[in-house]
Amino acid sequence: MISIVDGLTVKSSKALWAKIMIKFASQTVTNRGPTWVHWECLKFTGNIEEYIKECSNILFDIAGIGISLPPDIMAYSILGKISRDSSQYDHIINSMVLSMNSNINPQQVLDKLSELLRHKNSKRDAQKTPIKEENDSSALLTASDQFPYKLTYICKNSKHNIKNTTHKAKNCWAEHPELRPPPQNRYKRKTSEGKTHQTGMEALFTTACNPSTSPFSLVIDCGATHHMFNNRSLFSNFSEINESISTSDPSSNLMCKGQGTVKIIIDKNSFTLLNCLFVPKLTKNLVSLLDLCKDPITIARDNSTFQLSQNDQTFLSGQLINKLMVVFFNQPMANLTESPSNPPWHLHLGHPSNQVLKSLGLKPIDNNSCDTCTRGKMTALPFKGHFVEVTKPLDCLHLDVVGPISPPSKSGHPYFLTIVDQYTSFKIVRFLK
Repeated sequence: MISIVDGLTVKSSKALWAKIMIKFASQTVTNRGPTWVHWECLKFTGNIEEYIKECSNILFDIAGIGISLPPDIMAYSILGKISRDSSQYDHIINSMVLSMNSNINPQQVLDKLSELLRHKNSKRDAQKTPIKEENDSSALLTASDQFPYKLTYICKNSKHNIKNTTHKAKNCWAEHPELRPPPQNRYKRKTSEGKTHQTGMEALFTTACNPSTSPFSLVIDCGATHHMFNNRSLFSNFSEINESISTSDPSSNLMCKGQGTVKIIIDKNSFTLLNCLFVPKLTKNLVSLLDLCKDPITIARDNSTFQLSQNDQTFLSGQLINKLMVVFFNQPMANLTESPSNPPWHLHLGHPSNQVLKSLGLKPIDNNSCDTCTRGKMTALPFKGHFVEVTKPLDCLHLDVVGPISPPSKSGHPYFLTIVDQYTSFKIVRFLK
């Protein structure tokens, strides 16, 4: 750089750039000679990755200084260096030459070598599977150390296998079948008395998912601040509201859609509950015990039933199901609604045609009255455009860049470019960074 930077180039960037071009990128013998000698002295040492990098760098220098050779000659030269310095890749080179057409170029050869490198790395990574070492006292291994497995000894024919160390002979189910637990009780936890019981989460799930034979049911809850029901038909004097109800989990609050009065019948006794909340996503109807009884009450339990008493008089009774106080009730006839005189059968039956409605003895509808049917019959406009006609390859190329893709490829490429030749329909994909 001392011969390039002088008094003239320090003051003029154009002069500096001109000297750099003359020294490093000019088509002179002093530039072409060392570059070509570097290419001739390049040897394949067995490392494909390093060989690809060296070839790419030298080919870039050759193109920069203007050395022009037929692309297929350079491609064969790349393959020849591998074949000359290492015979273990001869079969790969032969397959690459036979699979390519006659108009190959150096970039295609380097791409094929890159694919070979990725294949070898993937195969090497797949073979590096960790093998877990087993203790000799707990497992018997086969003669193959690469694929060990544990032998299992089974007790059968009403006899205990002495090689089975998981249990003793007195506890063997094969020898003593009466010790085997029933299938329905095998996965339930046992109490100290030998009786099974469910956890709190199992009890809530069972109560919410198993419907009873009565029309409606509710749970007496001492922690609820309001009466909450999930059925809109139970309400009278209803007014719509939209408020959030806080639960123990801040991320799963319930939404209240309305408020009104609920009348229910329990054991032929009528109850009117005021200021009840309508919560559609509530799994069970909840009645607040504190809001139901303003005066002191007594709760009596008898096996699977309970009674709520006030002044020595029972006013409410129900069943204990999974440790929850459940009450079954009926709806008063005054709250029941009648079906409309002209129900929308077209909607209820899944939008059938007028011909189907007539065959069922129902009144047809106007073809333009159903917005869903109108949208379902919509179609996209046809694509009337066409590409310009071409007469030879490479006249028209269609390119499309896809990405960024997450996660990127194994080699770190988040994009790929698709190139389609319109005349030959030849397609090629290139990975990009």
